[in-house]
Amino acid sequence: MKRARSVCAAIAATAFALTVVVAVPSPAVAETSSELQAQLDKAKATRDDYYAQAEAVSDQLNATREQLSETESQIADTQKNIDKVQEDIKVKEAELARRQALLAENVSENYKSGGVSLLSLVLEANSFDDFVTRVYYADKISETQASNIEETNRLRTDLAVKKGELDNEKATLEDQKSQQEQLVSQQEAQQADLKSKVDEADSYVNSLDSQVKEALAQEAEAARQAAEREAAAAAAAAAANSGSYYSGGGTSGGGTSGGGTSGGSVSSGGSTSGSVGGLTSAQRNTILSAAYSLVGKVNYVWGGENPSTGLDCSGFTRWCYAQAGISLPHSSASQRAMVSAASGLKSPSNAIPGDIVCWEGHVGIYAGGNTVIDCNWPPDGVRVATIWNTAGSRLYGAGSPI
Repeated sequence: MKRARSVCAAIAATAFALTVVVAVPSPAVAETSSELQAQLDKAKATRDDYYAQAEAVSDQLNATREQLSETESQIADTQKNIDKVQEDIKVKEAELARRQALLAENVSENYKSGGVSLLSLVLEANSFDDFVTRVYYADKISETQASNIEETNRLRTDLAVKKGELDNEKATLEDQKSQQEQLVSQQEAQQADLKSKVDEADSYVNSLDSQVKEALAQEAEAARQAAEREAAAAAAAAAANSGSYYSGGGTSGGGTSGGGTSGGSVSSGGSTSGSVGGLTSAQRNTILSAAYSLVGKVNYVWGGENPSTGLDCSGFTRWCYAQAGISLPHSSASQRAMVSAASGLKSPSNAIPGDIVCWEGHVGIYAGGNTVIDCNWPPDGVRVATIWNTAGSRLYGAGSPI
């Protein structure tokens, strides 16, 4: 009943979530690249919010599908028990009929030999059990025969009660299955709705990105032409000044620094047989090797669990750990719960390469040097990134799930 209430609550939450709509703004007229860049940053934030919602729904959907599969298995097991009890009931009914026929034959023979009136026994009995009792006390059947009939009848009744209980259990499970199927359907609809919004947001981001690039190109061309004019003017002034250039000051060039990604290498961790934080060094090397083998080669796909077709964040960590013979659930929340239970969530500064790094709705594999290998939303896919902790992406910690 607790699970049924949970399913109902999940359905209500999903139905509410489906009513949440965040509109994607239309591009505004902007004259400079900085104005367009501000719009682009805002659009990316909106798109990332959709991705976060879709990631959460994907986790919920995976969990609901697992619960549905478990319920279907329970229904199948219950039906097997029902079939077994039904067969047992048939056996007891046949045995009871045989014993009743034998009793009737014995009473009939006794009646023919001039014993107690069979008619009086039948007419005075309130039930078949009462009839058996009367015949017994009339000393017309043996104590063993009466006991066998009574025991068989009791077993038949007990089996019928058990079958009724199993029928009720199956009905409850069928109702639970129906609710879970409804929840799966709603979560799939929500996922499709969010995917549509993500696609729209992606289109808007790409449009703005093109405008930003175009504006930057135009501004760069304008700057180049201005520099050529200034150079020509300076050359003319120098020619008029006996070929000497006047530089009363100077300009210094600027640079940009990218953030978010960095390279890395596989950390051996020493011995290949010793256990390090729940995992052996060999397992950690296998996990890291598997993770690095996918960097830059695999795209992000919601619910993805195969590198050949795409992965999501928990599907990526699940696949990498599977290469080391370790089974993980396909859910970032469930993986975080495993880490919390096994080793506890610790600061990344205390993490060991190969540990799982856990955020709100996201997971990755610690690569050392404050970096993580993860499968991030498009266009990133599998990458190596610097560990982050923001209000929109809370970092819980890292650790081994075993």
